[in-house]
Amino acid sequence: MRLVNLQLRINLQYMGRALCQAKSLSGLLLVSLVLAHSGVEAACTAGHPNANLVETTPDSAFLHHVEGTVTHDLTSLMWDRCPLGMTLDDNSTPTDFADDVCSGSPATYNWQAAFQQVVSQNNSSHLGYDDWRLPNLRELMSIVETCGYNPAFNQFVFPSTILFTAGDFWTATSWIGAPTEAALMVRTNLGSASAMIKTGEIYMRLVRLGKPDDAFDLLAPASDQTITGFTATPSSGEVDGNSVLSATASSALAVTFGSSTSAVCIVADSTVTYLTAGTCTVTADQAGDANYNAAPQISLNITVARADQTIIGLVANPATGVADGTSALSATASSGLAVTFGSSTSAVCIVAGSTVTYLTAGTCTVTADQAGDANYNPAPQVALDINVTEAPPAISYEPIPTLSLWGLVALFMMMLAIGGMIVRRRTRG
Repeated sequence: MRLVNLQLRINLQYMGRALCQAKSLSGLLLVSLVLAHSGVEAACTAGHPNANLVETTPDSAFLHHVEGTVTHDLTSLMWDRCPLGMTLDDNSTPTDFADDVCSGSPATYNWQAAFQQVVSQNNSSHLGYDDWRLPNLRELMSIVETCGYNPAFNQFVFPSTILFTAGDFWTATSWIGAPTEAALMVRTNLGSASAMIKTGEIYMRLVRLGKPDDAFDLLAPASDQTITGFTATPSSGEVDGNSVLSATASSALAVTFGSSTSAVCIVADSTVTYLTAGTCTVTADQAGDANYNAAPQISLNITVARADQTIIGLVANPATGVADGTSALSATASSGLAVTFGSSTSAVCIVAGSTVTYLTAGTCTVTADQAGDANYNPAPQVALDINVTEAPPAISYEPIPTLSLWGLVALFMMMLAIGGMIVRRRTRG
């Protein structure tokens, strides 16, 4: 294996602040590799080869697989050899890659549709795999062949590339100058990076796997990203209510939401639920990935007001009353707070706690109230009319005459005397 010393030179047409302030989306990131080497030079497999430059993506740097993929030794990235929409034709010689071609017509997609195609191809296990992705800038630039141009790719490893001398291929990297509007692409003719409006339609190539590598990482460091458009719908709330949160990351990666005031509100997915009155502070984060650094956290304050409440189910048991009788009162507040009872007809009835006592016949009107607290407004008062009748008259009875003790003694003595007389009369007869 020959030894190759790699020196990376990145020529930026627009640098630093000038790149961010560019008014056009056509600022180019021209990336070239210059190699000092020992050993025998390989023949340049790009178009219009330059005899003074060494091939950077020789056949020997790739492991070919019969299903139509190659693995790059430098990065361990596995590539689909054909642009999406085309199929590899090995001309019935699967071990001879020199005569391979890509047949069919390549498809073009806008940037968002390209990501949707990734999902679709994974669902169908494209070429036997379900973990394909759209390559980022540094990944796609790692297979650019710098010893020539038109095309600036190894035409044996990636056959039919000559058909795309004016073709552009999407990367998953948004352009820092206008991250919500444009993404970076790689031009087949020069192997250079350029910005492209995300609604434009160009080609795409799938990649999977890969490993960290210092030389590989130098091609395109992870990009910064920001979160914008953080809103809650509705924008304010009340206790027991909720709002839907939304925000957008410039990387197009999913934003996660949280609460920094868990006593006031909690967040589940993109829904914030309000627990108490006060200020609810929700947060938006994006943790980043291999292509993007973590976004700075942003927060949003939401005013949470006291909630309204109502009283339902006011009843008396029994439902009617009689003078001097009582009934038990009950009712429920939607807030769950305790209900208090009263009487607005104190001449007919009075209330103590949850018991109403009826004083006289008539209509007894009892009321139910809930005064509210820090989280709930007072409930509208509700009333209940109870029909009260007079108690039925009491039944009186004449007292039964009774004898005193001396009367009983006299009666006893009289009965003894009468008995004695009867006995003597019988004796004489």
